[in-house]
Amino acid sequence: SKSNRLEFHSISEDGLSLRHSSSLYGRVRMLQKIRPPTSTTDHLFVGTDRYMYFVLSWNAETQQLQTEKSFEDLAEKGARDSQFGDRCHINPSGEFMTLELYEGMITVLPIVPPKKGIAESEIGTLGEAIQCRIPEMSVCSSTFLYTARQGPKNPPKLAMLYEDLQEDRKVVVKNLWYTPALGRDDVGSVECNFGDNEAQPAHYYDRVESRPRVEPQSSHLLPVSLPPYGMLVLGQASITWINDTNMHSETEPLVEPTIWLSWEQIDSQRYILADEYGRMYMLMLLVQSDSISWKLEKIGQTSRASTLVYLDSGLLFIGSHEGDSQVIQILEGSIQVVQTFANIAPVLDFQIMDLGNRAEGQMNEFSSGQARLVAGSGAWNGGKLCSVRSGVGMEDLAVLPDVDQPTAVFALKSKLGEYVDTLLITYLTESRVFFFEDDGEVSEGDDFKGLELSTATLLARNVGDRIIQVTNDSIRINDIDSGMVTSTWAPPENKKIIATSANDTHIAVSVSGTTLYIFSIDTLSIQSQKEFPPESQIACLSLSPLLPDIICLGFWGTGCLSILRTRDLSPVKVIPLEDRVVDTSPIPRSVLIAKLGPSHDPTLFVSLSSGLVISYSISIVCDFTNRKSVILGTQAASFTSIQRRLRGESSVESVFALADQPSLIYAELDESSRQSEPRLIFSAVTASTASAITPFNCAAYPSAVAIATDGEVRISLVESSRSTHVQSLRISETVRRVGYCSDRRLFAIGIIGRQIVENVEEMSSRIALVDDSLFNELDSFKLKGEELVESVTWATLPDGGSGEQEFCFVGTSFLENDPNNEDSRGRIIVLECTQDRVFKKVAEVALRAPCRCLVAWHNGVAAGLLKAVTLFNLQYSSEGRPKLVKQASYRTATAPIDMAVHNRSGKLVVADLMKSIAVLQFIPGRVGMPDRLEEIARHDQTLWSTAVAAVGENHWLEADAEGNLFLLERDPATELELEMKKIRISAEIRLGEMVNKIRSIDIGERGGVVVPKAFAATADGSIYLLALIQPSMQNLLMQLQDNLAELVKSPGYVPFMRYRAVKTQVREEERPMRFVDGDMIERFMDCSKEIQQKAIQGLSVDVETVQAIIETLRRLH
Repeated sequence: SKSNRLEFHSISEDGLSLRHSSSLYGRVRMLQKIRPPTSTTDHLFVGTDRYMYFVLSWNAETQQLQTEKSFEDLAEKGARDSQFGDRCHINPSGEFMTLELYEGMITVLPIVPPKKGIAESEIGTLGEAIQCRIPEMSVCSSTFLYTARQGPKNPPKLAMLYEDLQEDRKVVVKNLWYTPALGRDDVGSVECNFGDNEAQPAHYYDRVESRPRVEPQSSHLLPVSLPPYGMLVLGQASITWINDTNMHSETEPLVEPTIWLSWEQIDSQRYILADEYGRMYMLMLLVQSDSISWKLEKIGQTSRASTLVYLDSGLLFIGSHEGDSQVIQILEGSIQVVQTFANIAPVLDFQIMDLGNRAEGQMNEFSSGQARLVAGSGAWNGGKLCSVRSGVGMEDLAVLPDVDQPTAVFALKSKLGEYVDTLLITYLTESRVFFFEDDGEVSEGDDFKGLELSTATLLARNVGDRIIQVTNDSIRINDIDSGMVTSTWAPPENKKIIATSANDTHIAVSVSGTTLYIFSIDTLSIQSQKEFPPESQIACLSLSPLLPDIICLGFWGTGCLSILRTRDLSPVKVIPLEDRVVDTSPIPRSVLIAKLGPSHDPTLFVSLSSGLVISYSISIVCDFTNRKSVILGTQAASFTSIQRRLRGESSVESVFALADQPSLIYAELDESSRQSEPRLIFSAVTASTASAITPFNCAAYPSAVAIATDGEVRISLVESSRSTHVQSLRISETVRRVGYCSDRRLFAIGIIGRQIVENVEEMSSRIALVDDSLFNELDSFKLKGEELVESVTWATLPDGGSGEQEFCFVGTSFLENDPNNEDSRGRIIVLECTQDRVFKKVAEVALRAPCRCLVAWHNGVAAGLLKAVTLFNLQYSSEGRPKLVKQASYRTATAPIDMAVHNRSGKLVVADLMKSIAVLQFIPGRVGMPDRLEEIARHDQTLWSTAVAAVGENHWLEADAEGNLFLLERDPATELELEMKKIRISAEIRLGEMVNKIRSIDIGERGGVVVPKAFAATADGSIYLLALIQPSMQNLLMQLQDNLAELVKSPGYVPFMRYRAVKTQVREEERPMRFVDGDMIERFMDCSKEIQQKAIQGLSVDVETVQAIIETLRRLH
């Protein structure tokens, strides 16, 4: 399980392969498999964080999950949640399931046995839950024990490792007595006690001598399934075996102390143990007549294991929350990693490196897939710096190195057949050819079929048994067998061919931009030609096999696109182009006609010089309708049609748009809808530096493309669907903070590491300088011993002269037990990056409190200290030495946990650890008076804040430690001064994940359904895009969400509204308030037509309108 998602994998030769995934209305807290006697497959018991529990099974006919049983809320309102996490056990004989959810209480679910009067369908299902109270409040670990005999007179034994009031840890073994139900309204009863033969309903027999004391740091109980049975107790310095019959114990010390995290039983004598430091151990039991000893052997290093699952044949799955999950093969005395699953959880901090295709101040079609986020992910040995981007991936199959700055690439055939086998790469002054054998062997040739290789090639393609080559000086048609030139044409003297296009019947060339020629391929004779005035030179042209009788022309000066007939160049239609990005006349730079949907009309794509891409649907009578536009970059895109293979053997046409941020344009078809047009997806691709591309369907690499990047040409497969792509710089230490300097294109990351020195854990911290393109570490600045990095930010401040300079500010804290820093609890360090790209310390100031957060503000930095926010300025002495000087301060309620600045208003919002947020304003001091920070507004409720961001002058997003998200607002229009200082909650929702950081984005106000405002990253590795709904769309989307919540059910039948309702320690709501879950809204597209009709009842819109709205929302990601 991953947060609210279940994934089902099957075991294959290469490890695990994903077979099915499903999202739930709840965060998964526990999983347990059950095998009913009447079922041929396992069932899955699932528990969520909102105390909802259900049993799922797999329906082989529908290939979907189905709910076998759902339990109502088992929550005890007066009980306190277990401080050691929820646990779920099934006893070895399969009679009972126990849930440990609250302190001092065990929930028992009997498994229905086969007996007279019980329907066959009910056998093996879970009965009604029964609460059983126990005096042990703080249970650290528990397990059912194996016994020689099972039955009514030999009830299951439950062992518990608990902590008493003196913080000593003890082990207790109790019998679980169950009395079946006596009637229809009775659920039965359970007693959990020390009774030897019978239940004691009134009291417990609590024998002190039966509670052996174990090591204070003991953490896990391991049941022993061999005689003489009993259990093992894992401690940090020892392992203890306890005989559950007489509670006799034997303890053996560990060679090297450690902290145990998880364990898994391989067989009756072998266990796998994982510790805090990613070390994997094999525990072997040595069985004697009346006692058990053990042998412990370290077998390898892995990710920090949150859970272990033994698969089969020596394969072990390692589920890691702080690193990459792995599948390993257990060998003799060692392990081998078979498979790795990338994981970016937890995201401790992140920066928005760029928004891809958006220049400053542009009003754009936003897509989060074009944004690049760089996050500090993982922890300890799983720590890394990750570049995260959503898009279509390119799987590299082969690489041609030493190919510098090609202008175009073309795929050719040396003989008739299905596959191409030659790649022509052209440069400004020459062309090169490479030959591909069927086995993938590559060689470069000096000539190919009589082609001219001493000049740049504008176009090369096969047409039947001939090869066409167009250069600046000529058109050549060569025979594919003999390589002889069969036809040639050259432009008039002193003129050049500057643009060309071809289909199966015609070749079109633009000579000097003013003359257009249309040639017949059969004879290379001029079929038609036309002169254009110098002020209307041809900017781009395109012939398409889909519409062979027309040609599309774009012009430099007219701001329109002309559609002409090829036979006489008579006009068919003139399409005026409108560029909403720039005020000047639009200039088309690339044009292409493609058929993206097999049952839909062709689509015309036009790229403008500003980066805007316009699309039209072309009807059978050549009508151009359904105009859409999107910005793909700051430069004109160049289009290439490619075939993208889908799952199976089918393929579909897509358009690759080469620009400063390359994109793939493809259609996502919904067969259940009645849309006449496919939904176009503009997705980022992982080839971020591509300069040329061509389809390359060769025998060795079917359905591939050849793509030219920096210094090489890659043969790659385009993935069938969009996914999240992660580029990582492994640090193997915790990346706690990330700061980004866009001007220098550098990251400053705060790193915390730990080492074991003579069995003592020591902490260290440093600041690393990382290049944002190569993603490699350039320099490192080490902090003092026992000093930890708390915050990192960059700020542009005066350099002591007439200019400005980027400085890196680092906030730190000292461990409380450091005797060398009794007078200082933290520092603010100022670093600069030199021309050699290394750190240089320029100033520092000692603090009496840790510096938890930093943000650039008012020509300085605001520092969040203990119970204070202080503004520091960088001032220069007469010698030119910089010094940090305190300028103003504000006292907070407890401790500032996060801060953010609204760029336009300059207001600072401070998230307090317990007291929500306050908004501050800088007030310059008058003559003789100091500067000050003034509170202008405050939210009065108690919220345990974790992150905050300013998404408007009077709007803020705040996250709390309980997984809730709030939109706060202030009413600036009120005339009452007291009301102006109040901040209220205007919208709220429960994410179910703790948000560690929120970063706001500003793409300008624009029309549409929503306006993206921020990204939020969570401890579970999720990254959310948050947007404000336009006022005109709010009621529609909220009502649509309400309707879908009633119609679209999730596994377990958990109510959606309750899942998304806010829950804190002081209040619990029944539904979210004025917040819309985008995933729920987008499920509308997956519903049947009948469900869609029901979902729009009362909305005053039709299905097509809602589909268009959701298409707009989907483009956001």
